[in-house]
Amino acid sequence: SGINAEYGDTTLYSNQVEFLLGDSLLSSPVLESGETSHHVTLPAPQVWYDYHSYKKYSAGTMYIPVQLSSIPLFIKGGSIIVTKMRLRRSSQLMEADPYTIIVALDDKGEAKGEVYVDDGKSFDYQNNKFSYQLLNFSSNKLSSRAGVEGAHYRSAGVERIIILGVNKHLAASIRGAPLVSTYQKSTSSVTIKKPNIILSEQWQVDFS
Repeated sequence: SGINAEYGDTTLYSNQVEFLLGDSLLSSPVLESGETSHHVTLPAPQVWYDYHSYKKYSAGTMYIPVQLSSIPLFIKGGSIIVTKMRLRRSSQLMEADPYTIIVALDDKGEAKGEVYVDDGKSFDYQNNKFSYQLLNFSSNKLSSRAGVEGAHYRSAGVERIIILGVNKHLAASIRGAPLVSTYQKSTSSVTIKKPNIILSEQWQVDFS
């Protein structure tokens, strides 16, 4: 969708290059051959994170280093996105692959998102065989709950949770059982590996 339509910023009306993917991702493709410094406008008032490097950016206009193969992509602060990071030759081969949850905190230390999953090939979703989960991070808790009553579908598990926009290590646990977490100072991020949760189920990860 258009950036100006989403944010109501009249200064973005002439921006015909950048576009939003949903309401959480902003793409600013490199279109000029030989371009090494790319002009990007990140709308206020959100903070933004580079999808690839996790670097945090304040809203505004800037130049970032690129090459022709670069695909500048930014996550809006306050968003939670769910992805699969294992490279496959087709999406069908990724069906059983585990998920990665990326939590991009806003300036209040909060984020939210939603994720829909079904088998990707049949019409069983018409019989409520799907999962629609609401994800929320606030008060140092990441939670998942069903967004549609009566829906039932068991998705793949979660292999990794990445929290962006933190300035210290966060210990993580589920129902008091500790999880392995690591803090990357260079990217101001915390990664939790193998949390042993199913994306389509109700759960809560506590941080301290």
